[in-house]
Amino acid sequence: MLSGRATQFDELHLKEALADCGLGRLSESLDAVDQWQQKLSGGEQQRLACARVLLHQPEFVFLDEATSAVDPTTEQALDETLIRWTPHKGVISIAHRESLATYHDHTLQVPSGTGLLPLDGLR
Repeated sequence: MLSGRATQFDELHLKEALADCGLGRLSESLDAVDQWQQKLSGGEQQRLACARVLLHQPEFVFLDEATSAVDPTTEQALDETLIRWTPHKGVISIAHRESLATYHDHTLQVPSGTGLLPLDGLR
C-alpha cells in the first residue's frame, strides 16, 4: 500500500522484482495472507523492501541501514539490482559499511560522537 491506496502490479513484474532481490521462492505465495514480519528473517524483510522500491520506482529512495541484516555478497547484489532498475533516480543511503560508498557518487563522512556534519567531508 502506498499513500493510502492499493497499487496493482502485474504478476510478471512482481516475480521479477522478487527474484532480482533473492526472494524468488516467494513467487508462489503472492496471494498468501500471513504474518510475514514473523515468517521472514530481517535480511529477507530488507530484500522485500528493496523489491517494493523496484516496483514503485520513486524519484528518490532514502535507505537507512537498508542492508544491515544481509551478508556483503547479498548487499552487493541488492545495490547492483537497485542501480540497474533505477538508473535515473536519486538514492541517499545511511550505512556503517564502507562498501556501500562504491554505489554512490558522493559521500559524507560524519565523525562519531561529534554530532556535527563537517562540510569538508562531502566529496
